[in-house]
Amino acid sequence: MAIPKLLNTNTTNLMYEIENFFNDKGRGSSNTSKTYKQHVQEFLTFFNLDKEYVELEDLTGIKHRDILTFVNYLEQSGNKSSTIKAKLAGLKSLWKFLAKDYGTNFNPYIWDVTLVKEEETNHPEFTSEEFELFLEFAKSQQQKGLEKYLYFKTLYVTGLRKQAVLDMIKSNINKVTDISGDDLWVIKVRDKGGKYDSIPISDEFYGELSQILKGKLQSDKIFNINDKTLYKVISDFRKKYNIDKKLTIHSVKSTSVTETWNRTGDIKLTQEQGHHADATITLRKYVRSDRNLKNKMSYKMDKKVDTKSLEDLTKEQLINIINNCSDATKTEILKYV
Repeated sequence: MAIPKLLNTNTTNLMYEIENFFNDKGRGSSNTSKTYKQHVQEFLTFFNLDKEYVELEDLTGIKHRDILTFVNYLEQSGNKSSTIKAKLAGLKSLWKFLAKDYGTNFNPYIWDVTLVKEEETNHPEFTSEEFELFLEFAKSQQQKGLEKYLYFKTLYVTGLRKQAVLDMIKSNINKVTDISGDDLWVIKVRDKGGKYDSIPISDEFYGELSQILKGKLQSDKIFNINDKTLYKVISDFRKKYNIDKKLTIHSVKSTSVTETWNRTGDIKLTQEQGHHADATITLRKYVRSDRNLKNKMSYKMDKKVDTKSLEDLTKEQLINIINNCSDATKTEILKYV
């Protein structure tokens, strides 16, 4: 499909500039010009602009949020991060080129998007049942079974990366007083980029960790396990239970972040659990769009919530309804108990 004509008071100039852009990019190779045209065509098709005439405002009206939607489409279509980067770079260069004549009407910085890294996209998650089974499998290992179990559980509880958990030390686990006045166990960890973070854990989980902390008198390191050993645990688990998914160590973190979203429905808490600097990573990877139109807020905004049907329920019926709710709804209900 050919690039559409652009119809506007500045049609001739705009069309001329776009053709100049393609020619400029194709000086070294006609294939390069062809690639840029394909990227532009894909972009126009996505925004339903692949028609005979495109108004100038159709292009200048595109905002950063529209680019995020476009990127999500590219990711869901199976494009690798490197491919998406190339497409965004090409479209950004077009915007820069057009900005020379049209100024701020074409802001190239709307194309600056933080992409989900490959390490965060190619790791299938455990189901709840699979992960419980996996923890038991790790604990049953003849050598360092308890330590392997606690390593993977720590990975899940904290949502940290593999290396951050391996680098944990005993002297960085201390009790601190929370703003609520409660004393909590907190692990100070060094994560990506050398940044330190304080991760609170429950008394129950600290009790589990204490089982291996007591035996490490000569070392401050909590876990003395190497990558090869950890990968072998997952590999052996997949073989024993005939699991086709290519589960990895990072799958544990992915499972933790997804579970946080399922339980809370809170994007901020989910971002914190995943230790993502940019919330757009959390949104694109973990927050799924609901395809049921009746669940969209525009359908519900003018409707009042009718609770009359709850008045005649017995206690048992009400409890049964709550038990069938999502974890996020249960958490919200418990706030009022």
